This record gives sequence, C-alpha cells and structure tokens, in this order.
Amino acid sequence: MKQLILTIIICAFAVAKAEAQFETSTATAPKWYFIQVKGIGDNAGKVVTEVNGQAVGMPAETGLAAKARQLWRIEAVSNGSSIQYEIVNKHSGNKLDVRYDEKLNLRIAVTTSETPSTQWRIPVYSGNYYHLRIATPPQSGSGTYLTQGGASLDSILYFTTSNASSDAQFQFISTDAPTISEGDETAWFSIHNAQSSLREKCLTEVPLAPDETPAGIHLSMQDFTEDNPLQQWKIKSITGGTVNFVNRQTGHLISTEPLRGIYDYVRYATGETTGWTIDKLEDNQYEVRTGAAGIEKYWYAATDGEASAYYLKGASLNTGFAWKFLLRDEEIHTAINAPEQDNTRIFVRNRRIYVEGADQYRIYTIYGTRIDGNHELPTGIYLVTINKKTTKVLVK
Repeated sequence: MKQLILTIIICAFAVAKAEAQFETSTATAPKWYFIQVKGIGDNAGKVVTEVNGQAVGMPAETGLAAKARQLWRIEAVSNGSSIQYEIVNKHSGNKLDVRYDEKLNLRIAVTTSETPSTQWRIPVYSGNYYHLRIATPPQSGSGTYLTQGGASLDSILYFTTSNASSDAQFQFISTDAPTISEGDETAWFSIHNAQSSLREKCLTEVPLAPDETPAGIHLSMQDFTEDNPLQQWKIKSITGGTVNFVNRQTGHLISTEPLRGIYDYVRYATGETTGWTIDKLEDNQYEVRTGAAGIEKYWYAATDGEASAYYLKGASLNTGFAWKFLLRDEEIHTAINAPEQDNTRIFVRNRRIYVEGADQYRIYTIYGTRIDGNHELPTGIYLVTINKKTTKVLVK
C-alpha cells in the first residue's frame, strides 16, 4: 500500500462558513456542544450554562475549565416508537430538567443528578436551529419550549407556549473544533482528513531513522491509535492571528516551508514558522492554509505519487482539502486545586468584591457579562467563578 502523506498545494480562494447539526453520544464516547440561542438584543449568542443547579444563558467561555459548565452532550433514549433525548452537562454530569418555580410562576430549566422528570424532543426549526421541548411537563405552570430569559429574569432559561421567538431557537456548536491552547490550559487534538477512505487515519509525526536528517518527510496519515502522543497536536496562537501546530511528544511544529516545488511535502520544524490559518467549512470540517493572498498553500492528504490536485472554491468538503479536529485530552493547570477551594474567601467591602486565596477567578453580572470587581458595583447579585465552582454574591 502506498504511504499516505500530507501535502500542500498553492492556490488562493475564500471559503464558506456554516454549522452542523448535532449528533447523539454516550458517556464512554462523548461529543460535546455549546447550546447557543439565536436570541435578540442582549440575549443573542448566549449559551446554556449550569450555575448552582439552574440553567442560565451566559456568553460562551474560552477557558477549558470555565466552559465545562457550558458544554452538553445529547444522549438518545428510546421511548416506545419515538426517540427522545437526555441532555448532560460536562462539568457536573447532571441532566437538564424542568421545575415549576412558585415565586416566578414559571417553569424554569434546572439540572439534576437524579433521574430527570422529563426527556426532551429536539425538532428542527429552520436550517441549523432547533427547538428544545420538554416531553413530560410538570403539573403546574405552562409552556414546553425552552426560552432564553432577559434581564428581568436574570437570564434564566424558562418555558413558553410559543416557539416563534428567536429566544426559543437554539443551535448546537460542536467542540470538535480547533481550540487554541492558552496559558495554563492545553487542548490536544488528533487531526483527521475528511475523505471517507481516510477518516480512521490521522496526522502523525514519523520518528527519524538513525541515518536520517530533518530534511526528510516526517509527517504522514497513519491509522489512529489511542493515546499515541505522536498523533496529538495543540494549537498555539502566534503574531498576526495565525497559529502553530505543536506535536505532543516531540514539541516539533508543522513547518510552513515546503520541501520542493508547487506540489510540496510538509515536514516538521524545530523553530518558529510564519503560521497557519484555519478556515471553517461545514460539518465541522476545516481548511488549513498559509501564505499571502494569491500564493496561499493549503493542506491536502494524498497518496505517495498521486497526481497533483487542484483547489476549487467551495468544493473542499469531504475531499483531501478538508480536515477534522477531534479533542483527545485536556490539561488544566491552575493555582487552585479543588480541595483548596475551601480555603478561599469571597467577601464584599464598600460595594467591591474581594477574593482571597485564589489567583485566578472571574466575576460576572447575573446577566452573564464579565466585569472587574475592583471598583464600586451597583446593588445586585454577582457570580464569582473559581476554577469550576461558581458562587453567588450579593452586593448591597
């Protein structure tokens, strides 16, 4: 069998961008999503977030630890002749549920570690947007469609009888996306080509033979092996908005300098590169390119000796030009470990929020806006997040 290799091809075109529908998964093979409301006004783009047993709409986080409260997997559950769903939070393992709130006189979205009182129906609304509808409503209250609440409801998620509002329309944004590793948080990905014949293979750094030099070809598409660090890559941001791909075992970068000609083999580099740009296609597929406009070079998976391929605008999907990033591992190094959180102290003085015993924390308004607590704050409830724990704080 011919060796599968990674090549780059020079061309210059823009790409289209879109999102994909959700897939169901299990605890042993989870697939995580942000559940993002279409929304209007301040609600636009908020994502379903677990906060102290409630579901609240907040801006999407980028940090690995903080965003775990915002990630959900969808598990299919057979119910007679129909398929319904349970929605499970990554951080807590709790399931999305419904409860009637007497004070608000509303059905609101909550999470539970027990068997939920309802399963979910997820009908398509339009395009990539869905409704989230409870299958078993509580006896009290009304409404079955999950809806993003506004400022007057402290951004909680509640239920309405109408599905017409954009506050009741949600899309599933996959985390099988090239997340940039920053600071103390690192995400490791295997990188797969989207061609059906190559989906079980992934980008692999090939170790040097004793008599080889770095001038050889040292990247190829090989069968995926669980926990193989030569097949895992982190994405690091560099100057100019581009990124480097860093191998987990060797620390080598994927070089932007080709070995020869227009139809080039890609190798690794031990020093800095000029950087790569990742462009979103559909179905969680991406293109990877480098170079100035007019002389751009794109990743392409080919067999050794294959005739040169040509890039066609809008035709990359499911071809050698399209790539998928599958999250394999996360490393989160923080100044606070979970057992030490009991030693932290959060208090209010002169309408300022102070946190002792924690170097890393975030403060949000109840509406999900991140703020600086080192100045006088308006009266109200605020959320302080330390590692994976969120605490409500009252400022009087």
